[in-house]
Amino acid sequence: MRTGLAVSVVVVKCALRQASLLHRLLAAICLYQTSAGTCSKQFAASHNLPVSCNQKGTIVRTTQPTVTELDAARIREFAGPLHGFGRMPAVGDLLEWVATETDVVPSDRIAPDVVTMGSTVSFMEVGTRAVFRVSVVHPVDVSIEERRISVLSPVGRALFGRRVGEFTTVEMPDGGEREIEIRTMHYQPEAAGVPRP
Repeated sequence: MRTGLAVSVVVVKCALRQASLLHRLLAAICLYQTSAGTCSKQFAASHNLPVSCNQKGTIVRTTQPTVTELDAARIREFAGPLHGFGRMPAVGDLLEWVATETDVVPSDRIAPDVVTMGSTVSFMEVGTRAVFRVSVVHPVDVSIEERRISVLSPVGRALFGRRVGEFTTVEMPDGGEREIEIRTMHYQPEAAGVPRP
């Protein structure tokens, strides 16, 4: 470890919750490596850190995606038949993601800043700083005019289960990536107390 690391750590911009001392140290190293022009996001991922490094080289907090039991059940319901016929690879990816990478909780335990099905949020594309407002919905409820996007779309998938304040990556159909920041929660059905059948 370089002796200059302690000085470099002074510029760390972290918002870590429930992170161990070791995680904090590794996160500082992650930022130091970013400022040195070496690995950043890969370093955090390979060490299972609760952080991500954005394009500015700033470490930001990340959390495990959270999905309600109802949303998980609905996804299995609409995705199962499509995935079985192999018609939509994105469906299989979403099913696997929900099953292996998310924290599934009852609807009454979901935090009000988590993007659930039916939520309306604003996000910023980091590269252009353009801000967009969309609602994340089931595929049958998509409406371009009303800015309702499918959870199966690249942006919908990137937003779903994430919290306001998080940075996440949109995987584009052409293989490219775009980083976005979730800025504002305008509406969440669970927080609004709206019953969902």
